[in-house]
Amino acid sequence: MSTDGGLIPRIVARGICKSYATPVLQDVDLDIPAGSIHGLVGENGAGKSTLAKILVGLERADSGSLLLDGQPYRPNNAADSKNAGIAICAQELSLVDDLSIAENILLCTSTSGLSCIRRRSANDTAAELLDLVGLEQAEPRTRVGKLSLAEKQLVEIAKTLATDAKVLLLDEPTSALTAPQSERLHAILSDKARAGVAVIYISHRLGDVLTVCDHVTVLRDGKVRLTEESAALSEKLLIRQMAAPYSRTRRFADAGRRVRLRPNHADLPMEQSPRSQAPFGGCSMEGADADFDAPPRSGESSAPVHLTVENLRTHDLPHPISFICRRGEILGIAGLAGSGRTELLNAIFGLDKRLGGSVKIHLDGATTETRTPRQAIECGVGLVTEDRSRDGVFTDLALGFNVTVAGLGRIADRTGRLIRSKEASAVLELVRTLRVRSNGIDQKMRELSGGNQQKSMLARWLHCGSRLLLLDEPTRGVDVGAKLAIHEELVRLRDSGVSVVAVSSELEELQSLCDRILVLSKRVLVAEFHRGDWSQQDILAAAFSEYVEQEAEFS
Repeated sequence: MSTDGGLIPRIVARGICKSYATPVLQDVDLDIPAGSIHGLVGENGAGKSTLAKILVGLERADSGSLLLDGQPYRPNNAADSKNAGIAICAQELSLVDDLSIAENILLCTSTSGLSCIRRRSANDTAAELLDLVGLEQAEPRTRVGKLSLAEKQLVEIAKTLATDAKVLLLDEPTSALTAPQSERLHAILSDKARAGVAVIYISHRLGDVLTVCDHVTVLRDGKVRLTEESAALSEKLLIRQMAAPYSRTRRFADAGRRVRLRPNHADLPMEQSPRSQAPFGGCSMEGADADFDAPPRSGESSAPVHLTVENLRTHDLPHPISFICRRGEILGIAGLAGSGRTELLNAIFGLDKRLGGSVKIHLDGATTETRTPRQAIECGVGLVTEDRSRDGVFTDLALGFNVTVAGLGRIADRTGRLIRSKEASAVLELVRTLRVRSNGIDQKMRELSGGNQQKSMLARWLHCGSRLLLLDEPTRGVDVGAKLAIHEELVRLRDSGVSVVAVSSELEELQSLCDRILVLSKRVLVAEFHRGDWSQQDILAAAFSEYVEQEAEFS
C-alpha cells in the first residue's frame, strides 16, 4: 500500500469540536495523505460517525478548521463535499427502496431529473459497478426494496464508487457483508489508494482495519487517543486504547460462571481482570477481543422443546424446513448471504405468508400454533431485525417510546391510558441494565449510536417479557465492548430459560455463542452441528454445498 511520500495531505482536520447535549468531538486533529487508507476506530459513541458527517457537510463543527489539498474547506451540505470530490458510504444506507439499482446509483452522479436519464447508458454503468463490487448477478432494473441488506450495502458501495471521488469515506462498509465480499471491497480500496485516492475507513472489525489500512486513528470519548502505522499495532493494543480505564472486579451472570476469554488475548485470570464499563457490565476489553466462549449449558438434551418448526415453506423458502429449539438454548443460523437466513426468521415470526408447514410455541404446558406477528408476540416471541434503521427503530421518536412500543399495555391503566411514571420507571430500569448510553429516555433514536440503537431493540422485547428471541445479526455495526456485552446478556438470558435463535454472518460469533448451529445453503437446511463437534471448515463446506452441487449438475 502506498504512503504519503512527503506530499501535502489530501485532507486535514485541526481542532474539530462538536457538542450536542454533551461534547461529542474535542480538539480532533487528522491528516489523511493522498494514496493512503486511514483507519478510524473507537467504541460506539466515540465520535467516528459525527466526524465523518462533518467531513462531508452533513454536520457543522462548532469550532476547528478543515483543509482539502492545502486549501480551506468548509462544506455547508453534502452537495458541497460532492463538488469538492469527497464521497461517503454511510453506515445507515441512503438508498431509495422504490427506485431501481441503476436509478439509485445515478442519483449520486447525475443532477438531471430521472426522466432525462438515458436508461440504457444508466443500466450499463450500473452493471459495471455491480460487477466491480461482486453483485454481478443483480439486474440493474431491480427495485432496491427487493434486495437483502447485504445486497443493499453492496449497492451503497457501488453508488459511492460511481462518484470517482478523490476522498472516499466508508463508515462500517462491511457490517452486513460476508468475508469474501469484504475481501473484494478491500481489494477495490487498495486499487483506489494506488490511484491516488485518500480513503478513510471506519470499522469495528479490527482485523480488517489492520489488514487494509496504512495508518489507524483511535477515538475515545471524542478525543484522538492514538494515531500510528498499522504495522506497529495489534487488535489487543487497539482495544486497550479504545476502552476507558476500568475498576472493580466482576463476576459473570447469576450462576457465577466465568466467560472464558480466548487464551491468546487474556493477560489475567478472570478473577483478577478489571471490570468493563461496557453495557451489561461486560468483562474487561483490556487484553481481550469481543469474542468469548460461552459456558456450556446444563441439561441440554433434557430441556423441554420451546419452538417446533415443521415443514415450513414460504415464497422465499420453497424447500420445507424443520427443526426444534429447546428452552434455554442459543440456536445459531449460518449460511451465505442470500441463503434464506433472514427469510427463515421472518417466517417464524409470521411476517411472510406461509405456504405450508407450521410454527408451534410450547410454553407453560400449552402448545400454540402461530401464524401472525401478533400471535407470536402473545406467545412471548420477539424479533430484532437485520436492518434496524428501516424495520427496527422509529428514528424520529424518543428512546422511551421505542423501548415500550411493543408492550404499551404493561405501562397503561385499565382504560388504556399511558402512565408516564410507569413508562419512565420501566425504561430507566432496562436502560440501566443494558447500559444504553443516552441523554435520557426522551432523546431521539436517531441521535443514538448504532450500538445503542441495537441494544434498545433488545430492551423492547425484554420489556415485553419475551421468552423466545429471534435475532437477525444482533451485533451488526456495534463496537467490541457492546458486542461482548450483548453476548454476555444473551448467555445470561439463556441461563434464565430464554431461548434464542440467532442469525449471524460471522462464524466466529456463532461458534463462541451458540449451543447448536443450523446451516442453510441456497434456502435449503443442509446441516446441524452441536457445540464441540463443529469446525469453521465444516460449516463453510455445508454453506456452499447446494451451490457446488448445482454447479456439478451443469458441468
